[in-house]
Amino acid sequence: NFIFDGELVCNQPAPTIKASKFGIDFLIFNGPEEHIPAKRKIEELVKSSNICGAFSHVQVYAAWETDEIIGFELWRNIGLAMVCVFIVTLILLANIPICLMVLTIVMITLTDIIGFLHFWDITID
Repeated sequence: NFIFDGELVCNQPAPTIKASKFGIDFLIFNGPEEHIPAKRKIEELVKSSNICGAFSHVQVYAAWETDEIIGFELWRNIGLAMVCVFIVTLILLANIPICLMVLTIVMITLTDIIGFLHFWDITID
């Protein structure tokens, strides 16, 4: 589907293309580890086409974008939380070995919670 900047006339050069629309059928993906690279590849192909203002949009991209953002922000936020726990316990306890023990227990608890979420097939979104 093309939208031209004018009318098509036989034996004349075609006017510039204002917009176009193409359908894409994706295979069924098993999770973010498959659909995030697929979305990135499509965006890379569109960018390499050198068409000014070109973009790719499919309704499912909203959910995929959420998965991509959560995957990055989850680990960043957990890391920042660990730093905050370390600083607060260091200020309150003023003892580095005890502070490290508290941090270790918090990390073990997070590992336990993440393990249960994995085995119960619960996604974080």
